[in-house]
Parts: sequence; C-alpha cells; structure tokens
Amino acid sequence: MEDNLNKLKEEGIKYYQDISRRFGFFEINHKSIKFYPKVIQEVMGSCIIIRAEDLYIKRAISYHAFSKYFEKIPEGYMANEYEIIIEEKENELKWSFRKKE
Repeated sequence: MEDNLNKLKEEGIKYYQDISRRFGFFEINHKSIKFYPKVIQEVMGSCIIIRAEDLYIKRAISYHAFSKYFEKIPEGYMANEYEIIIEEKENELKWSFRKKE
C-alpha cells in the first residue's frame, strides 16, 4: 500500500510541475451560474482555483487558476486572461476556454 502511495505522490509531483505552468485567469458572471450551473460545474472541475474574488459591480467572480486547458507560461511571464465560451452543439451545451488577446 505504501508503494502505491509513493507512486501516486510521484505522479502528482510530475502533474503539478506541468500544470503549475498552465496558469490563467477568467471571470464567470452571476447569470451564467444561474442559467448554466451544470456547465459551470464542469468548468470549475477542470481547474485548480488558487484565488477567487467577487466583483460586485460587474456581477461576476474573478478566478485565478491552473488548468490543463491553459497555455504554458514561461517563468517570469504574466498569466493569460481567458473567457469561457458556451455553445450548443448537437442539442448539448459545450464549453471551452479561449485566450483573450
């Protein structure tokens, strides 16, 4: 059992080394949470949130996170901003992150 635990730790460290360079930030407005809760839950499940801030005036929440869907950021560079795109495809709602330019 301890061997399994050590193996999982090693895999976790390797994964962290990759995902910790995939840092970005995005906002989710309150309406999206109300109208698309299942989609937003999927989005949040794809991230490791390291900071969240309620933006009362914008009626949104700003998130800073790691995600396998974000581009790798070279050390010393600023994080990219992303937006969540929700589209209907084949009678299902699909989501993706798109980097803002």
